[in-house]
Amino acid sequence: MDLAVALGWLTAITHISGFAIYTQSMLKGKTVLYTATWASWAFISTTNAITYLVMTHDVVKSAAPISSTSACLIVFLIALSQRRATKLDPKDKLVVAIGLLSLAVWLVFKNAASANLILQPAIAISFIPTYRGVWAKPETENALPWFIWTFAYVISITVVLMRWDNWLSLVYLAMCLILHGGVGIIASTRRHLPDQR
Repeated sequence: MDLAVALGWLTAITHISGFAIYTQSMLKGKTVLYTATWASWAFISTTNAITYLVMTHDVVKSAAPISSTSACLIVFLIALSQRRATKLDPKDKLVVAIGLLSLAVWLVFKNAASANLILQPAIAISFIPTYRGVWAKPETENALPWFIWTFAYVISITVVLMRWDNWLSLVYLAMCLILHGGVGIIASTRRHLPDQR
């Protein structure tokens, strides 16, 4: 087996492991699922995974968005069915609007790369409710899944570099590495600081 293919599988397994730990923590009430973030991801990441696969024409490179999206949808549905999600914030309409715009670009212009790039700000914005919640109450997030997902993006970036064709393949992965790592860092460091309230 090609090393890049093996790393693609490792990316998928790593992502799914993070989601399994997150789900377990959520069901035990140790993690709060921020509905605005996860609802946005359910829609946006599905479009992102599809446009990323179409853009790269490479299933191995697409292991991160495909596995992440699949697991994200499952976790979100479990959270809703178990009533483990927070109430939706009306400010999240911008994320949905950007997601719809990217979908329209893809369908009208048949340009997956442009649609994928348009989605990236929506993904970044969708992290705001989680960042806001973790900053205010770091104990509501288990940092471990976030660090696992960060590591999965490191592996995925390695796969892209091994199968290099253009920089567009790196945009989504690099951004997710930073965003996921940020949640993990805030959740792990702020809970050890004295209460500032």
